[in-house]
Amino acid sequence: MEHVYLDGDWVVISANNNQIMTYSLTTGEEKGHFFGASPLSSSAGGLLAMKNQAGQVSLYDLATSQLRQRYVFSDPVSLMGFSSEGKHFAVLTADQDVYIFDAQATNLNRGYKDADALNGRRQSEDPPSQP
Repeated sequence: MEHVYLDGDWVVISANNNQIMTYSLTTGEEKGHFFGASPLSSSAGGLLAMKNQAGQVSLYDLATSQLRQRYVFSDPVSLMGFSSEGKHFAVLTADQDVYIFDAQATNLNRGYKDADALNGRRQSEDPPSQP
């Protein structure tokens, strides 16, 4: 095992060979089995994020283990984080660009998304000019 942490009712284990498992503390039951690295959960938002490759992050529903979204960035992901209430998801890439997404958006699909084209605006850019 590489890493174990608790988040609300969830136990998240990062094991060898990029395996990630989630368990319920209440029932002791394994709830999900994933492949990725650097898992990050939000019990408040019911979400689990993980890196899949350099520049790629997957977001899963903790309760169902269903893929909610896969984000693709032009540079490797350095840091990820959820807001305390689990409504927002932030990513910092190696080139120091910050992306902030609506983590609870319901119109997410299973395809790969280019982060520049999503609802997350690159925070290093100036806001769009007003006409």
